[in-house]
Amino acid sequence: MDANADLNPRVGMEFDTLEDAWEFWVKYGRQVGFDVRKHYINKSKNDGKVTSRGFVYAKQGIPGKEKEDMICTRNQDDTRTNCPVRLYVSLVQESGKFKVYDFVGEHNHTLHLSETIYMMRSQRKISEVHAGLIELASSSRIKPKAST
Repeated sequence: MDANADLNPRVGMEFDTLEDAWEFWVKYGRQVGFDVRKHYINKSKNDGKVTSRGFVYAKQGIPGKEKEDMICTRNQDDTRTNCPVRLYVSLVQESGKFKVYDFVGEHNHTLHLSETIYMMRSQRKISEVHAGLIELASSSRIKPKAST
């Protein structure tokens, strides 16, 4: 994906691969200030190829019934806000590209401040070097606090 690409989703946009569409959704979420996640995937029964995929806001959906019955010991934000933000793509058989067929961009909640975006799960990135160091410390049974 081009670094100078337009980060305004719209119906009809095309992506070469599903990974390009996901990368775009993550970058768009970072730019706007919301966390993202993968929602659903449909695969062809004939060859197992992905035919469509949905990407949504991380807190999309409604809280389960069990949440109402729980005794809260901490004042914690809801895990679901029923935010309708989504980007759905489907495979165009002729071109082999993924095309946006549904996009909703209106949020029903406050967005993250630019200073806190790095804390969102979908925006946490570590380099391969750091991942290797973490793995090495873990295999040596060195606790995270002791390794810093």
